Amino acid sequence: MEKIKMTKSMIEALSDDVIACGYCEIPYLLRCLEIEPCAYTTGQYGWNADIYVVDQQDNVRPFGVVICTGYRPFGRRIDSDAMMEAELAAMRLQSMWERNVISTNERWQIAEEIRKALFSKSLTDEDKRLAPVQILKWWDIDPFAA
Repeated sequence: MEKIKMTKSMIEALSDDVIACGYCEIPYLLRCLEIEPCAYTTGQYGWNADIYVVDQQDNVRPFGVVICTGYRPFGRRIDSDAMMEAELAAMRLQSMWERNVISTNERWQIAEEIRKALFSKSLTDEDKRLAPVQILKWWDIDPFAA
């Protein structure tokens, strides 16, 4: 799918929630969720960020929840330690999927649970940090195995 150029104000107007992530901060989580960027933003210095639509269900606006990742992202920031824990869990999922230990559907389901916990507005930062490990354990996956 080809990305379209959009402005920050357009994305904010079309989205219920915009999550800001730095460039290459969560590539494995995005890969496990199997989503591609649908739009990008630019500014005075060129490319700013890619826009990923991750949740379009039951939302008031067309985009629902989006992730804005790039050199100059905008939106609500997530605790960096929580983001790192989620990315480590996603790396573990990707590794297990590549070795055929888990199916594509299981990889997506687990990554979706991690995403929902990470981007939740109701969880504390500490809960967001602990959520990926707890989710992996719930699925009988050792989060610390090599």
